Amino acid sequence: METKYLLKDEQIITQSDQKIITLTNQRIRYAAKALGKAHIVSMMLNKISSIELKYKNNLLLLLLAIIGALVLVYGYSMDDTDLLVAGLIGMTICVYIYIKNRKYVISIASESGKEILFHTKGMKHEDILKFINQTEEAIQNLDR
Repeated sequence: METKYLLKDEQIITQSDQKIITLTNQRIRYAAKALGKAHIVSMMLNKISSIELKYKNNLLLLLLAIIGALVLVYGYSMDDTDLLVAGLIGMTICVYIYIKNRKYVISIASESGKEILFHTKGMKHEDILKFINQTEEAIQNLDR
């Protein structure tokens, strides 16, 4: 966020490298562009109810891996090598893609249920924890 958009007495505490997420002493702002369209979510710190670090994944891939495992078991029980190999390959590919596509995201929820969700790709675990702590400290400092 550019300083010209700061509120009165507002100061930037931290910002992501790409300036997608900005934490100030009064609010947190997510600002991203996709396909030429801007997406901005701003949340006042006193309205934040929770911050969560979680995995976001594709459950369809996990379901396909389970189906592959069932095909593998069926192929084994029917002594059908082709089904066994197809099930094994399908299951292995789906599990591999599932594991590789899991992403850490930070979810910041407001009292109203609105959520800021952003990927932490490229951030070290220590930097993620530091960001969460800075946000909690900023919320705590509002009461002073």
